[in-house]
Amino acid sequence: MNRLSNYSHGSVKLAIFSLGVIVYLFSPDAASSLPYQDSVNPNGETIIQMKKVNVDVTVEIFTHEIAIAGPNVPAPFDRVTNCTYSRYPCSLVDRVSISFNGIPLYVPRSVFADLADVDTGQIIKLKDGFEISLDCGDASESTIVKIYFDKNRVKSRAVLDPGSGYVMQETSYSKPLVKY
Repeated sequence: MNRLSNYSHGSVKLAIFSLGVIVYLFSPDAASSLPYQDSVNPNGETIIQMKKVNVDVTVEIFTHEIAIAGPNVPAPFDRVTNCTYSRYPCSLVDRVSISFNGIPLYVPRSVFADLADVDTGQIIKLKDGFEISLDCGDASESTIVKIYFDKNRVKSRAVLDPGSGYVMQETSYSKPLVKY
């Protein structure tokens, strides 16, 4: 009689699955796909860094707060800032810097100029480069902004609806004409 006959088929499958998960989590490929994440400071500088063998990606996010109407005061009809009115005070992004192995990449202003109330940011290693994922706003004003880049340049940016994953806006960037 087989020793496994004492166990149900489901238990064996669960044990094999669990072992596979453990092996995957401790493999070098799994480590490369795990995100490097941090909360974004609403008023100041946030540094998110991915350091590995031959890869050192640093993302700096600079923000400042501005006073807006409180939670019991409705948002104005004509908004003059990018504030989402999901955080009081509002936090606007002033600049995003990206460097690869200590060499700064040119980051077009349109990558970050409309960002506000960024909660978290993460760097994710992709097959052909990297992704910065930023969670912005809250409730009906929430978005996920994904910035795609490689070791040479920022390639594109996408704004997604967090509920459906639907891409609401997409921007592609050409190679800079001058070396930055």
